[in-house]
Amino acid sequence: MTLLRAQQIADRKAADTNWKGTGQGLVLTAKKGTPIEPRNLNRPFEALCARTGVHKVCFRDLRHMFTSLLHEQGADTRRITTIPMRRTAWRPPS
Repeated sequence: MTLLRAQQIADRKAADTNWKGTGQGLVLTAKKGTPIEPRNLNRPFEALCARTGVHKVCFRDLRHMFTSLLHEQGADTRRITTIPMRRTAWRPPS
């Protein structure tokens, strides 16, 4: 998270007056501070899967895999259900 924040600060400085930050405290943003469009996330993800030989999986299914892996590792089910898995922007707890 520290590296992502540092990159976002660098992006903000590079964008200067073109920075369009929404003030929502988003962790992952486009280069100008706007929310990432899903299709802009899918393209590099699919390329990464192809390059590494990983079976093609729909990006949105990763959240379901994530919760399944947490459950398999013994994570508390009540805690897993509190993790936001909607299509809204995730923000770290304050």
